[in-house]
Amino acid sequence: MSAGPLRVVVVAPHAAMASELRARFLEEVGFEVVTVLASYPGAERLRLTLAHFQPDCLYLQCDDLPASMKLLQTLHQMEFRGPVVACAMRHQPDAVIDLLRGGAFDYLHLPFDEFSFREVAQRVESRAPRNSESFLQCGARVVGFTSSKPGSGATTLATQAAFALRRMSGRRVLSIDLNLLSGTTSGWAEAMVHPFDVVDAVAALPAGARCFSEAIQFNGISMLPAPAIPETDSVPEEELRSLLQMARQCFDWVVVDLPCTAAPETLAAAALMDDVVVVTTPELASLNTLHRNTELLYAAGVEPASLHVALNRTSKRDPLQPDAISAALKMHLSWILPNDYFSLQAAGQLGLTGESALALAVRKMATDFCGTPKVHGVEVDGVAGEVSLAAAG
Repeated sequence: MSAGPLRVVVVAPHAAMASELRARFLEEVGFEVVTVLASYPGAERLRLTLAHFQPDCLYLQCDDLPASMKLLQTLHQMEFRGPVVACAMRHQPDAVIDLLRGGAFDYLHLPFDEFSFREVAQRVESRAPRNSESFLQCGARVVGFTSSKPGSGATTLATQAAFALRRMSGRRVLSIDLNLLSGTTSGWAEAMVHPFDVVDAVAALPAGARCFSEAIQFNGISMLPAPAIPETDSVPEEELRSLLQMARQCFDWVVVDLPCTAAPETLAAAALMDDVVVVTTPELASLNTLHRNTELLYAAGVEPASLHVALNRTSKRDPLQPDAISAALKMHLSWILPNDYFSLQAAGQLGLTGESALALAVRKMATDFCGTPKVHGVEVDGVAGEVSLAAAG
């Protein structure tokens, strides 16, 4: 099975429970309800369901405690390894211990509040057995985005790529804005005032993984924005290294928005990335600096195979077309993205979806990364499938 969204089987005899679980999973990125059973299945029906849908986890309505315990026992006998979450129409404190002892992974009851449901979903996600375990063992893949010239759209592409990676892989994604002087990543999350930023996360490193606990949660990804009050200092290289090492343990993708390519902090951070995407536009001023900036990145320790050029805001009316630009600069253009301001405005904070040329181009970028998740020389199987972010919060 590929590392797409987690496949969920719901067992819910009550229509209200089934409806509520479906609605919650529409908002929870990285999960796909593959079937809903309206009654407790017998052993043969359960075996056929597991064989056909191959679920990663199961959400079980547990108001009929004897039937629920019997189903948990059957799942154990069938060696179903996925987590089972018991869900009740109302809180049943006396039944919780029995359910957990019987094999339930976690417990929820109506009404589901957003925090509790998402917290359980994250635990389920971390425990679900997947064929892509080697991907998790290798740690996150860190991708940095930088502009050849200010205003080329690196922040927009970095944010949209983070959303697309979450949709395409169903994995945990962290977005980090290292442009401390003028970072605008938080604008995509409608978080112009944010109490916890990347500088706070660095200061919280002694607390371990909890340094990410207060990150902005938006559209299924975690975000560490730049400080609301611009800072002229940069994150020291050793502290950035520690932050990325911790992020590799807690996330599957880390997307870093870097300052312009020639900035000292970008050159210092670039060698810590698995991939660096240099964003340029067809404007001569941006193209003229591209060759110099790529040489700077090579000198900073970026491997040629890890450096990618994205030609942004292209139009058929441009004097220089992509083929001519590639030939003149003797560079391969990894991605060509059209100038589509209206699609970005229409998408707003939900991220690009649909079939617009720009959405397809961003999706291709994410697919290219997901196709060979390379982490320090290790390649694992790619992913398939896409999870809608339209209703995510």
